[in-house]
Amino acid sequence: MAGGRALEPADEYPGDVSPRALLASGAVAVCAAAGTIWLVRQASLVGSTLLWVTLFAAAAAIALALTPAILSAPTIRVGHDGVSLIRPRGVRWIAWARVESVIRPARLKLVEGRPVHLSSPGKDAYRKRFHALVDHLERALAAYREAPTVDADASRVEPGHDGPVHWLAKLEAVERGADYRSAGLSRDQLMALVESPHTAPLARVGAAAAVARDATGAERDRLVMAGSACASVVAFSALHALADEDPDVIAILALALRG
Repeated sequence: MAGGRALEPADEYPGDVSPRALLASGAVAVCAAAGTIWLVRQASLVGSTLLWVTLFAAAAAIALALTPAILSAPTIRVGHDGVSLIRPRGVRWIAWARVESVIRPARLKLVEGRPVHLSSPGKDAYRKRFHALVDHLERALAAYREAPTVDADASRVEPGHDGPVHWLAKLEAVERGADYRSAGLSRDQLMALVESPHTAPLARVGAAAAVARDATGAERDRLVMAGSACASVVAFSALHALADEDPDVIAILALALRG
């Protein structure tokens, strides 16, 4: 529970191959055909012709295979903490704190930088999913802004620059109050950081790791629920792993640091 309300699980909206991707694939095919014809006409030796035709056809085939993956709409994961745009080549994470507004039909206006364009709806089935996505974006942004902040310093559970072992030592000190400069964070405060949409992904992972080793069954259930509400792939994966009965905390922290 965050702010007294049940956490809504994040949802994913699969990206379809966009019309732009299909047009690009067609353009590559036309260029490949035209180039092959030109090479056949220009080459003076049969051996040279076969070599160039083979190389050009191979390059065209690779381009045709990669173009839809590069230009197709990403899978979009919407959570209470932000939005992840998931493509084969990587994930782009956008926290709600960076979003000024959702602009219909298909943009996220950021506080800084250029707006993020989502793909335009195409066929009817995709159009319905697309409008459901935009509705979800608007609801999630509004809920983020209404959610109360946590009365705890999230920077105390964030990683430093010394790797997972030192990060875990820092978390253990924070939990038991071993730092002479300040009192420890209570388990209620740590769980509040885990469940708050305002907590950055790595701070959320740190707070979860601080309670994971001796977590009760109820706390493990809350870790799973909090992870399921996250759009951040890092937080989603780490919180589910930390909810195990005997988690390998060091390994989980190391994976979280790699992103």
